[in-house]
Amino acid sequence: MKKALIFFALIIVVAVFILIVYQIKTISGSRSDDSTANISSVAVSVYVDNCARCHGSDGGGFGDKPAIDNTKMNVEEIKIVIQYGLAKMPAFQNIMDPVLSELAEYISSF
Repeated sequence: MKKALIFFALIIVVAVFILIVYQIKTISGSRSDDSTANISSVAVSVYVDNCARCHGSDGGGFGDKPAIDNTKMNVEEIKIVIQYGLAKMPAFQNIMDPVLSELAEYISSF
């Protein structure tokens, strides 16, 4: 019985460790490629401040707000949507290049 409890506790510790590592990778946005290598921290900050509340930190969306991960739009189309809005999404005309281009590139990397 004691060995079974130790084994069970070990399984729980390993599962928690795996979950923590997964969460850290998700939060930091780590990727196995260099698709975000040229994205400035300013563009990421603009995304967090203006986009993440509806589209999520990973672009997965919230509730009735659309997911933008795996979008079929190219960077130029994303820039147009950011500047002029689309459907219920407001326009963000105050976001200008070069941050606008970096933001669109960041979104296309989801």
